[in-house]
Amino acid sequence: LDQIMHYIGEQTPEDPSWVAQKYIEHPLKIEGRKFDIRQWVLVTSWNPLTIWFYDEYYLRFCAEDFSLENLDNNFLHLSNNSIAKYSDQFSELDVGQGNMWEMAQFKRWVEQQHGSTDPYEAISSSMKEIALNTLACAQGEVENRRGAHELYGFDFMVDSDLKVWLIEINCSPSLEHSTPITTRLCQSVVEDTCKLVVDVPEKRAHRRAMKEPELPLEDEDTGMWTCIFRSSVTVPRPLHYHHADLMCHGHGYVQSGGTWKLKDRTKIAMGGVLYNAHKPKKQHEVKETKKLKSDKKKMKYDHLKDPQNRGPEAIGTESAEMLESRLHLSVDDGVLQAPTLRSILEYVPNRYDKKGSYWKKSARALIGAI
Repeated sequence: LDQIMHYIGEQTPEDPSWVAQKYIEHPLKIEGRKFDIRQWVLVTSWNPLTIWFYDEYYLRFCAEDFSLENLDNNFLHLSNNSIAKYSDQFSELDVGQGNMWEMAQFKRWVEQQHGSTDPYEAISSSMKEIALNTLACAQGEVENRRGAHELYGFDFMVDSDLKVWLIEINCSPSLEHSTPITTRLCQSVVEDTCKLVVDVPEKRAHRRAMKEPELPLEDEDTGMWTCIFRSSVTVPRPLHYHHADLMCHGHGYVQSGGTWKLKDRTKIAMGGVLYNAHKPKKQHEVKETKKLKSDKKKMKYDHLKDPQNRGPEAIGTESAEMLESRLHLSVDDGVLQAPTLRSILEYVPNRYDKKGSYWKKSARALIGAI
């Protein structure tokens, strides 16, 4: 910890962000060199989750022999070609083509060292399992867009016990033709990705339009892409693992006389506030509600047809009387109380006229009565 704090130094921001990782002290070495594996993974759908694994990967070697005695020399510990190529010994101690190996060469080496290809198959299987679990964990954090895809560059390391470790995942990984190996593989992965995300959907859509039999996805020409996971279930809404948006389903209850009862679904004006509850209506309640709506509609148009009722005072008085009978509001000598007026202002404009202009004028005419 003292070494870490010394490395961070005292001149850091007040709230710095650091990533602390345990170093792999015993990596698997080939000819004394530490290496990592670049594996391409393609996601063509996040919901349902669909993951493709490229059949070829390549190894990237550090430019110099591995040693824990010198942690400041990046050429001993970092295998990125963008860093290793600047080493003075990059060409002198070249392992393979540009300090890279193809997958087939690594397979032969493992077989020579262990007498079988079983360790190699175990490494490949572990890489697929790690890729699947990693992407599944991130499913709820990525917005799914139909027809979109994402190419990732997974970087793995293998320790001396042949255990696979995920180092990092790169979005938009480099496809630079930096060595003969990357020149061949990067060109191949681009062509095969176009086959998978462009040609295959077009062919399948054409067959559906022509009402031809649909081919299984594994029978399509996808180049060297292999589907390692395709969920058969579509998640209604992927949950975020942080700050999850939760929903509750049920019925509203109110406390009355020491007991809890289901709320009524009809709107009730109380203290100027309209409450909406969720209690299912019975058949007779539904009929009453329909009749009430019909009466309101008829009342509205009958009232508008009468020229004598177009004055603000007449409209205001009649509106109050009608609302009293329909909403059970209290009207004393034609004068509305403040809570009652608030109920009318909330209830009338939206319920009696879509535009609300006629009844808003009526509601304003009542203000002088308060």
